[in-house]
Amino acid sequence: MTNRWLISTFWTFCSLVGFHWCLSSALFSQDLLEIPKDKQAARKAEEKEPKEQNTQKNIPLGRTITVESPVNDAIFGHIKNTASTLQIQAAQENRKAFLILEITPGDSPFHQVQGLAKFLTSDKVSAVTTVAWVPKTVTGNNAVLALACKEIIMHPDAELGDLGRGRALDQDEQRSLLSLIQKRLNPKVNEALLKGFMDPQVAVLKVNIEQGNNGVTSKVVTTTELKQLQNSGVTISDIETIKEAGTPGILTGTHARALDVLVSKIARERSDLVSIFNLPPEALRESLSVGGEQQAIRLKLNDVIEPVIGNYLFRQIDRAVKQGKNIIIIEIDSPGGYLKTSIDLADKLASLDSDKVLTVAYVPKQAISGAAIVALGCDQIYMHPSALIGDAGPIEMRQGQVMERAPEKVIGPIRAKLKELAHKKGRPAAVAEAMTDRKLPVFEVRNRETGQLWYMTQQEIDAEGGKWIQGPQIPESGQEDNDKLLTVESERAHELKLTEPPVQNLEDLKERLGISVEEELKPLEKTWLDTMIFVLNSNTAHFLLIVAGLVLIYVEANFVSGFFGTLSALCFILYFWSAFLGGTAGWLEVILFLFSVALLLVEAFVLPGFGVFGITGIILMFTSLIMATMTLGEATWGDTESNFSRISSSFMLIAGALTTVIVLAVIFNLMLPRIPFVRELIKPPAFDGPGGYSTDEPHLHPDLVPHADLEEGNFVGKRATTFTALRPAGKIKLDGEVLNVVSNGAYIPPGTEVEIIERSGNHIVVREIS
Repeated sequence: MTNRWLISTFWTFCSLVGFHWCLSSALFSQDLLEIPKDKQAARKAEEKEPKEQNTQKNIPLGRTITVESPVNDAIFGHIKNTASTLQIQAAQENRKAFLILEITPGDSPFHQVQGLAKFLTSDKVSAVTTVAWVPKTVTGNNAVLALACKEIIMHPDAELGDLGRGRALDQDEQRSLLSLIQKRLNPKVNEALLKGFMDPQVAVLKVNIEQGNNGVTSKVVTTTELKQLQNSGVTISDIETIKEAGTPGILTGTHARALDVLVSKIARERSDLVSIFNLPPEALRESLSVGGEQQAIRLKLNDVIEPVIGNYLFRQIDRAVKQGKNIIIIEIDSPGGYLKTSIDLADKLASLDSDKVLTVAYVPKQAISGAAIVALGCDQIYMHPSALIGDAGPIEMRQGQVMERAPEKVIGPIRAKLKELAHKKGRPAAVAEAMTDRKLPVFEVRNRETGQLWYMTQQEIDAEGGKWIQGPQIPESGQEDNDKLLTVESERAHELKLTEPPVQNLEDLKERLGISVEEELKPLEKTWLDTMIFVLNSNTAHFLLIVAGLVLIYVEANFVSGFFGTLSALCFILYFWSAFLGGTAGWLEVILFLFSVALLLVEAFVLPGFGVFGITGIILMFTSLIMATMTLGEATWGDTESNFSRISSSFMLIAGALTTVIVLAVIFNLMLPRIPFVRELIKPPAFDGPGGYSTDEPHLHPDLVPHADLEEGNFVGKRATTFTALRPAGKIKLDGEVLNVVSNGAYIPPGTEVEIIERSGNHIVVREIS
């Protein structure tokens, strides 16, 4: 009975325990199943996010530069500029940065390599890992650059060292290099190894020092330092000779790697550096060839951008390219100007081959509106720390001289042009577009794979399909309530990837570009031809040329000599030539003017009277003169008021000139007979009446006019022979004299007998005698 009760009790207990365990398990499982899906997704995202961040930081920045020999200011400036940019970018994007310098054989001035080595070991590039890639044997001063880098990668068979090339460097040079190596930026290079490279008489050894419980450490020492260690009681377990006294200090990549000195890795190809440092392949592409002599030219854009200034800069740029200049610096300090001229100038700069000519915009104060567009056409933009750039929105002049922003339909094409320039020069297109569209929001984004920092519009982010992680909107963009467009100072412009790091002055710019400090870089002066074009393109010069040209035509019409007509033609040639080179006239205006002159000649000599040809010629002539004073390309789409204002201004200039000519013609008509020189050519009228002279107009002296002794009626009916073909104008021979005539419409070959049927002053009409 007792046993049966014990068994029953035990079974009941086990059942209760089992039931409790099952119930607890079920409830626990239910808790797990009831976790909301959004929380599960959040947990997964939290687990994934650190991995993404680690991935971003593990893909470093990288740039490669081949250091040609000899090292000069150009190479120094290029390396300094590249390293400074990497330093800032690495801090902004929180990524590692590598600057790979391929050291080539050759010889360079010691002061150049010393200065560059000093920069590479300075705090200015502390965030950049400088790597010397040595594919071939390098000795002499060039080897100093490799020793100044934080890491050295060598080809297994390449050699590095022998700084004095068989002789010891002088003491000043040795002290200078030792001060750089003492910073111990490269743990594989110490003072003892450097001393062996600088002086063939110094022996270099590698010793193993017993550290007791801490094991054994290796150290590179000279023989003098070895004796000091031995005298101090240090236990040295092994001594290996790296370089014997009396031999050049030089090591191959394989030997240095075996000794665990000098190099951190060995590689056979430059492409191996991609895997060694986990670099993207594009890090090994070089963006600019350096090493040759820098031929720089400096242009200035310090005024309002007008067509005449734009064409002047076009000519200067073409001259610079023909002269072999490889750096064109445009110093911009301008509030803007004509939109079309600004865009044309930007396109001109952007079209130059960047591998042959480096275009640089230097902004000491401001590059606003159209000037900002010009700057965006350059390969590089440098600004003074307090300078401004931006606000590239077009402005229109309304009635009453009121300035207003251009309508939306005008902004679209300008945005497209700024986007094109930004893509061509590697700048964020969204930031450039925000300079002309205040409603456009621009966001800071980061590449999901590489961690690259960039700036995009919402449309661009969506088009990339999740490639970029969207960040905050930059405060200078998308301000619909604010009439101010994106305008930033130098530091902010560099953060937005628009410009290079700021420069203090022109000397700082020269250093950054690698231009010799001895070169003055004076701005290119205008030639006498440029000055003449500027003078002739003024409103005053236009007015005077038109007045002079028309007055001389009037004088020629009254005193046919050819001299006044030639002077008139010269005035109009100067007028259109200056307008053509000034950018306000093209071939259309010239053709219209020549066509109008042809129509007037037809009216005067072919079809006498005053009809369609004469009226059309006058209209076309004044139309061409008006068009030559304005740039039709600056007309704004749909802006009738602004366009009418431009045309009205040009029309008033021509109308004023025409009024002046009419007044002068009246004065000349009264004054010419009293002028001594002209009086000799004029015979005062003897009588009035039919066939007589009019007292209202001056006439040439009869002695100067062929057959002036014949009355008009007696002249008509005379016969002569054609001296040239009449088409219908030509020449006849009458009584041994050659006269200008026109036929009555038909073509008459030379040597044909003709009859004079009409005469009006010097205008003679003939017909062929059947």
